[in-house]
Amino acid sequence: APSHRFGGAAMLALCRTMLLGATSKKPSGPWMPARFGLLAMVACAMLAVTTYAALDGVCDAQSGDARCVQSLAMESSPSPPMPQASDSTELQENTSDDVAGARRQHDEVSLVAIGFLLVLLVFVLAWIGFTIKFAFDGSLPARLAMFGFLPEAYAAVSVQSVIALLRLKSSPTPVVVLRNCVTDENAVRLADALRMYGSVAKLEALEMPGNPNLSARGVEALVAVALEEAAPLEELDLSYNPQLGSALVPVLQKLLCSKASKVTTLRLANCGLEVADVEKLAEALEKSRLLTLDLACNPLQGGGQALAAVL
Repeated sequence: APSHRFGGAAMLALCRTMLLGATSKKPSGPWMPARFGLLAMVACAMLAVTTYAALDGVCDAQSGDARCVQSLAMESSPSPPMPQASDSTELQENTSDDVAGARRQHDEVSLVAIGFLLVLLVFVLAWIGFTIKFAFDGSLPARLAMFGFLPEAYAAVSVQSVIALLRLKSSPTPVVVLRNCVTDENAVRLADALRMYGSVAKLEALEMPGNPNLSARGVEALVAVALEEAAPLEELDLSYNPQLGSALVPVLQKLLCSKASKVTTLRLANCGLEVADVEKLAEALEKSRLLTLDLACNPLQGGGQALAAVL
């Protein structure tokens, strides 16, 4: 009985902890569902221990101990008359039958408890194995977002995770934000993913601020996707990438001059652009659909005429 009370109290404490965590107004980190999953596993283990203890307690009460059988018989019936010598043999036979039946029941209940624990163990090991697999292939955040454990914004922790999200989702993904994780190599992979899953993703805004390992080559791969007729991309944000500099201008000229481009918003804050670069962009703007151009934090001192041409 004490083990049952302990298991029940532990279960209630775990459920209360999970409920408080789920309803907390504090922002949860991207790995909060993993902690919930760990709590759920502990709760399942505690439930198994409680169930096993309850079953084992029933078996102890019906064990092969002759004293337990006799005490139960004495409690369930009024005080019988003292058996005569002629009834002693019949009483011993009945006691032996009760003991044998109790032992068989004990064995059956023990097998049920062991089977339950084995099933729980297989479930936990499978959960851990799939979690490790998805963590290594980079699709774990995307899968958590798919099951509703994470907001989609938390799934964009890496380019690989975004690619997995685009592959797994059957509904549109209008906005993708990637910070400090885009390189030229994975920009090419992202471009390939947009070609493969773009018809479902319907990406309208691609924001990549603050990616110091991204160069104009990676941007060119993504611009090539935006120039395809079926591409719905309307906003491109390359802000806070000062390493791009003047090498970015020829790539953007292709984007702005093409009739296939649907881009109406281009954010180039702190991209290392100079006055001469803005003058070249101004020439391409006449043929573009651009409505918003952000050139903040670029070294454009004395470039009044260039800015006037842009306006």
